[in-house]
Amino acid sequence: MNEPVRNAHALLRLSYHQFELVDRGMDGTSPPTLDAAHANGLVAAQRGAAVVLASIHTGYVDLSVDLHDHAPEPDTAPWDDVVEISLDAPHGEVRAAGLMSNPPQGLPVLTHAGPGTYRVRVHVRGRDTAVDQVATDPVEFYRLSLWPAPAAPTVIHKQTDHYGATLRARALSHPLTHDTPETVLPIRSDHD
Repeated sequence: MNEPVRNAHALLRLSYHQFELVDRGMDGTSPPTLDAAHANGLVAAQRGAAVVLASIHTGYVDLSVDLHDHAPEPDTAPWDDVVEISLDAPHGEVRAAGLMSNPPQGLPVLTHAGPGTYRVRVHVRGRDTAVDQVATDPVEFYRLSLWPAPAAPTVIHKQTDHYGATLRARALSHPLTHDTPETVLPIRSDHD
């Protein structure tokens, strides 16, 4: 079994249905929100940044992180959706934060082995609880598992929540009109 080299937990404040994983120096270059996140209903990345989609509009989510040296076995039982992507971290200082928010206290740099490419496995449960609402107490729970690894295609481990299905259906009805999934386009909510 691949035990984490580090794990941590915090409450993360988010807005506009999303939070980011952003490498130092990359937060001013282009928004890390991608239409590609709608394709799997949960997460997408571009060089130096990723976006994770939440169903609450604004508020707090419960976030835990596990940092590994090698890929851990998938643990899907307690989660509604589990999606794994690659993230290129050129500076090696990726942190989780909400839009227009500072990273929460207690979370380490997520790219613990320094600059390079990582796999990010995003686990979530509770997104069908308070869709489009403000959550002062967490109703959505996320776990991020990261480890250094070469770039690879997205892996869908589990997809069962209604909110993710809605996002995937939206992506199918409005497919990307660009050459690559890395094209940056802001995600817009019906409530923005």
